[in-house]
Amino acid sequence: MSRASMRGHGPVATYLIKCGANINAADKWGWVPLHWACEGGRVDLVEVLVQSGANIEARTKTNRTPLHIAAHYGHADVVRLLLRRGAGAAPADDDNKRP
Repeated sequence: MSRASMRGHGPVATYLIKCGANINAADKWGWVPLHWACEGGRVDLVEVLVQSGANIEARTKTNRTPLHIAAHYGHADVVRLLLRRGAGAAPADDDNKRP
């Protein structure tokens, strides 16, 4: 699931979700598929993940949320989507950065 999100393969991610993949499974860095979709600026994939129950407040091992990631990479459309879908203005991460 993370690899499909990382590479922006929306149809593959959608298929995996339908097959029951864990959309909140974290990798060794604590990133979940939603973090990867936000890094890539994939609004369509972010929407699918959020609608399917992805944890919009998931935190990496350095305490970054999907909103932190989208803001860091300059993906304004993803930031707006996350805020519309209820992402909070997250507290600071381990580097004391805020989205």
